[in-house]
Amino acid sequence: MKASELRIGNWVKESVIGKCQVTDILSTNVLGVKSNTLMVKGNTEKEKTFMIDILDFKPIPLTEKWLLKFGYEKFDKCFSYKGHDIVLRKDEADFYFGEYGDWSRIIYYVHQLQNLYFSLCGEEL
Repeated sequence: MKASELRIGNWVKESVIGKCQVTDILSTNVLGVKSNTLMVKGNTEKEKTFMIDILDFKPIPLTEKWLLKFGYEKFDKCFSYKGHDIVLRKDEADFYFGEYGDWSRIIYYVHQLQNLYFSLCGEEL
């Protein structure tokens, strides 16, 4: 992954803390992220912010579960959010973005969908 692919608010995965959101892009090598998945003092969860090297991050694969979490609605093999702002079609394991029968752009990762939605709609997903 490269820091240039990410925006503040993107979801990524780190090997120790798991799924987390980007809060800062400090350089091409360091990201600030927040996570509430770490356990602090027994069973109490507490949100923490970390500064971590970009090499420790992996993209999160886009799944139907993530689309539903973002508020997409499923219609047969298609997923729609807020009407027809952005429509995805699942074909086997891949999600394609497109409209009017032209399903040419494959979206593999959660952060790619977040960035595409922001570019097209001007708001966060």
